[in-house]
Amino acid sequence: MVNNKAASLFMIDEPDIYLHSDLQRQLVTALRALGPDILIATHSTEIISEADPDEILVVTKKARSAKRVGDPSQLRSIFMTLGSNLNPTLTQLARTKRVVYVEGKDFQIMARFATKLGVRTVAMRSDFAVVPTEGFNPLKAKAFTKGVEATLGSKISVAVVFDRDYRSDSEVATELSELGTFCDYAHIHSRKELENFLLVPDALTRAITQRVGERNKRMGGTTSFSENIQTLLLGITDTMKHAVQAQYLKRQHPFAKSLNRSLDDSTVTTELLAAFDEKWKDLNSRLNMVPGKEVLSRMNAHLQETCGVTVTPTFIIEAMQESEVATEMKAMITSLNDFAQAASK
Repeated sequence: MVNNKAASLFMIDEPDIYLHSDLQRQLVTALRALGPDILIATHSTEIISEADPDEILVVTKKARSAKRVGDPSQLRSIFMTLGSNLNPTLTQLARTKRVVYVEGKDFQIMARFATKLGVRTVAMRSDFAVVPTEGFNPLKAKAFTKGVEATLGSKISVAVVFDRDYRSDSEVATELSELGTFCDYAHIHSRKELENFLLVPDALTRAITQRVGERNKRMGGTTSFSENIQTLLLGITDTMKHAVQAQYLKRQHPFAKSLNRSLDDSTVTTELLAAFDEKWKDLNSRLNMVPGKEVLSRMNAHLQETCGVTVTPTFIIEAMQESEVATEMKAMITSLNDFAQAASK
């Protein structure tokens, strides 16, 4: 079955049995490369964490049919049902003395980029523990670090990777300076959030075309994707302009005002609006500013309606050429690799 390239479905039951957690994560990566659709029955939180939320189906005796997980926040209840807690994370922290703080499930996407770039140390995260924070939360990271150090009786090394949201360059520089007081490595994206690194038009076109082709193969259809992806992204983001602009002003006006309180409010607002409009003119800079998660969600809703498919972050990254991965992403993965390598010395 594994060697049958014409197979449309590969099924495996509880592959996590007797496998170390690191190998469980590697298994998911290996299975993705097989070609056919993969159906896994598992209780492993490691395998579940490696999957995109909308790839997960929950099967219980109480329900007559499986229920698809569409929201990452639902994973918390699933892990509680499976009896998962922070013990594996604390065990890994005790072993590696290294922790990487990220927002929510961002490390899933970061690991996919690391795999694309061939940086297995980061992709497998075996040399550091990953701890999610509730959004941009340096205080939680700092407090958790102190608690772990007190528990372990030794110092741990810290890395943080946070979203930019609508912060200005000056505010980002200030935040990075403060993070530097307790972090060995700190990174704040230059784009609104991590998902913005997925908004690569050519890669999106390839991913969508492949998904449509796979759907046609399974269902005998003749659907095609012929839209211009840039036109589609322009249309989606055009409807978001006022909301993005309002958030941009709400975040940046107070900070800009604090830097020079002698400036009139109208002057600050005028300057910020001019800067915003200049960035909005160009699709590439616009795609850096908009909420990436929402853009992908709206795009998938459109694709589902017109083509009967959706594309996940994993699928988009797999469709990317290495040259299409942002220079910033490559630098961040390299820095995390250095962070991880230092842990093993």
